[in-house]
Amino acid sequence: MAGHDGLSEEIRHGRVRGGPRASREGRCSVGAGIVVSVRGMRQAAAAATVVGLALGISACSSGSGSAGSAGSAGSAGSSPGAGTSRALLTARSAAAPAMLTQCAISQHVAGVAASAEKDSGQLPASQQWLHSGKVMLTPASGGQFTGWFEGQLAGVVVHGKRFDQWALGAAMSKKLPAALCGTATSASALYEQVFARDPKLSKSNPWG
Repeated sequence: MAGHDGLSEEIRHGRVRGGPRASREGRCSVGAGIVVSVRGMRQAAAAATVVGLALGISACSSGSGSAGSAGSAGSAGSSPGAGTSRALLTARSAAAPAMLTQCAISQHVAGVAASAEKDSGQLPASQQWLHSGKVMLTPASGGQFTGWFEGQLAGVVVHGKRFDQWALGAAMSKKLPAALCGTATSASALYEQVFARDPKLSKSNPWG
């Protein structure tokens, strides 16, 4: 595909540094199945005034601050409807990286499938997050996926945007970007595929 801005070269030759355990900035779990870094939550907060509350996001800290505490303070005085909207946006922001990774694999974005297969394949079976070309997260594999995404894919530019920017945009619009995902699959259906093996997250679809 055109417009990947050297994606395959960056991934294949290790120019995007990091790996499955490279990102240590501080993380918190969303439900039982996926881990989102504090950096990712800060990006979402800056762009959409999203704070760390809702849908099972546990309090977590990085350095001297606490994302959970910030979320509680930021939600003071908000209406129940506004809180629910922020909660759903936060949940979509956490799920979007895995969903757009699946898009990149399905749309044959150069280098992504090979990198994902290499990373997932070297993990113990219970922690593998890629199965026959499909991203499927569980409580045991969510953190491993996030480490790979943060270290290998988040900062890579495709079609003029970094992957983490595509993910945030998808979460805010509640739609998959056609440039990266095509038009054959809905966001709701893709979420159900990616989290089908997570008992908690599969019960509540923030894209529905």
